[in-house]
Formats: sequence, C-alpha cells, structure tokens
Amino acid sequence: MPITRDTRDGDPPIPPPDARLFYQICSIYSTAQCSCSEKSNKSGAMAGGGEGDAGSGSGAVHVVMFPWLAFGHISPFAQLARRLVSDEAAGVRVTFLTAAGIAPRVEAMLESAAGAVRVLPLSLPEVPGLPAGAASTADVSGDGAELLKLALDGTRPEVRALLAELRPDAVLVDFATPWVCDLAAPLGAKVLYFDVFSAVTFSYVEVAVAAAHLADGI
Repeated sequence: MPITRDTRDGDPPIPPPDARLFYQICSIYSTAQCSCSEKSNKSGAMAGGGEGDAGSGSGAVHVVMFPWLAFGHISPFAQLARRLVSDEAAGVRVTFLTAAGIAPRVEAMLESAAGAVRVLPLSLPEVPGLPAGAASTADVSGDGAELLKLALDGTRPEVRALLAELRPDAVLVDFATPWVCDLAAPLGAKVLYFDVFSAVTFSYVEVAVAAAHLADGI
C-alpha cells in the first residue's frame, strides 16, 4: 500500500525505515524505475534491513550507493544522495562507493552534504587491455567500457567486506552490479535498483528490443 500524507488528519505514522526509504527515493525521482530485490529466506517478510545505526541508537537509515563508473550515472546518484540527506528529520545517511581514481571528483560533487555522505574508494584490479589508471568511462573507448565492467566485477570481495562492516539498511545499485544482491542478502539489507534513464527512454529501448525479437521469430 502506498504511503500517503493525509493533511486532514495530520502527519501519518512514520513507516519502517526500508518502506520510508523506498518512498523517498521514488517520490524524489518519479521518472526513475526503482525495484526492490528481496533476497531473504523469510518469504514475504520485510526484515527491516541491516543494523544501520541501530548500535548507536540514532535510528538513522543507512544507505549505500554504488553507481556505474560513468559520470552520467554517478551524477544522478549524487543528486539523489544530496536530496535524501537534505531533510534531517528523515534521518538518512549515505555511503557512496566508487573507484579510487575518481573519488576526489565524486567527493567534490557531494561537498554540500559532506556531513551525511561519505565516499569510500574502491581499488579496481588490473584487467588486460584496460588502460592503467582507468577509473571511469571517460578514460576508455566504447569497447573499453566492457573491460571497465570486468574491473568493477573484480571489486566484489572488497565490496563484500565493506557491506559486512557497514551493515547498511539498503543498497542502491546500477545496472552493472547485479551481484550486489548476493552480497546484501546474508546481511538482511534491501537492494534497490536505481535506473538513471527516464521511463520514456527505457520504454523506447524495450520496444526496440521486443520488435527485433519478433522480427527474428524469437
């Protein structure tokens, strides 16, 4: 059931952290496609996510963001991070994962929210054919983007360790890291897919793919 605000009866009850977070994200970016991937052994249960700030008693919702290494993707994630932490009453803090080579630039993008958003650099492993020091699509050719994906996949052990340490309530991922679902599941953290493309763009691509399949008799 959607969480709505009825001004006639005053403020509604505060929803659970994961429900509140999902509502905030979808209401802020109405054209984005957010889907929650439930990876829990308790079917149908909204487990309440990871420990977040539970140990400190602050009750803050801790969100980890992990966008694809392209600034056309990082920028919308950064905008969303700033919006989520802008309302102090909402009690949200963000940890932003990105490649070490572009971490300073990402930190500059999030400077206005530095108190509530922390950038953690990831060490990209060497991949044959990938230019040394490449940390985003700006550093590679179109073909090189596939190698950059392989490098990002290579951060899986590091991301696993970070999530185990951070114990977030939710992890926002991009298209390139579906394996995060497997890492977040044992921690009880929710996984949200944040599509940075508009609904119109997404539907256009889907229709084109479907038409191609029909033409091929698939």
